[in-house]
Amino acid sequence: MIFYFTGTGNSLDAAGRIAEKTGDKIISMSDCLKNGKMSFDIGENENAGFVFPVYYGGLPTVVSDFIEKATLSFSKQPYVFGVITCGGSACGCRGVFVRKLSSVGIQADYVCEIKMPDNYVLLYNPMDDETAKALLERNKAEIAKIADSVNSKEKYIQESKLAGRAASAFMQSAYGIFRKTAKFYADESCISCGECAKNCPEQAIEIRDGKPKWIKSRCAHCTACISRCPVKAIQYGEKTRKRNRYVNPVLK
Repeated sequence: MIFYFTGTGNSLDAAGRIAEKTGDKIISMSDCLKNGKMSFDIGENENAGFVFPVYYGGLPTVVSDFIEKATLSFSKQPYVFGVITCGGSACGCRGVFVRKLSSVGIQADYVCEIKMPDNYVLLYNPMDDETAKALLERNKAEIAKIADSVNSKEKYIQESKLAGRAASAFMQSAYGIFRKTAKFYADESCISCGECAKNCPEQAIEIRDGKPKWIKSRCAHCTACISRCPVKAIQYGEKTRKRNRYVNPVLK
C-alpha cells in the first residue's frame, strides 16, 4: 500500500508512477481522514509507503494526523518507505517523518526526496506550465529508480544536515502560525461550482449562498482550493491575482 497526500497532484503523480512498478495500491490519506477509514491490514509481502509534499520543512497537518490516527496491522514487519516531494529543499523533513513514524511504533527503511514543480502560490509565483512539464519529464527516470529501490527493499535514509534540521524546526513553528485561512476569498468570477470545498482535505470550506466560506481558522495550506479552481476565482489577499496556478497533469 502507498498512502499519499496531495494538494495539486505532484505526490499523487509520484505515488502512481511508483505503484505502477511495485504493484502497490495507492490510498489517499485525506480521503481516509474524511471518511474515517483508518484501519489497514498490510499483507506479508506488501509495502507500507508514504508519499507526500514537504510543508515548511516538515509534514503537512494531514500527513501528521494520518500517521497518528491510522492503525496499520501486519503479522510481519513490512518494508516501510517514504518519498517526499518538494519544489526546493526538503530541509530536515526526512528526520521529521522518521521520528513521526517511530512515535507510533513504525520503523522506516527507506526515505528519499524528489524535486517536483513548486506550487505555493500564496507566497510566490509558481513555475509556468512549460517549465513544469519539462521538469516532470526529467524526473520520470528518477522516480523509476525510486521504485526499483523499493522493489529491491533497499535500506537508505539520508541524514539531514544540521542546517536543514534547524531550518525545519524554525519553519514548522511558523507553519502553525501562518496557515491561517483569513486571507482566502472568492472573487467576482466565482461560478459556484463547489470544487474548492470538494477538494479541501481539511473540510475547511463550505458553500453558502453559492460562494465558498472558510469555516476553519486554519487549514493545511495545500493550495488545492486556489490552484484547482477552474476559473481562478479563489484568491489569497491581492497578490495571487497576477500569479500562475500550477496543477499537475494527473489532476487535469
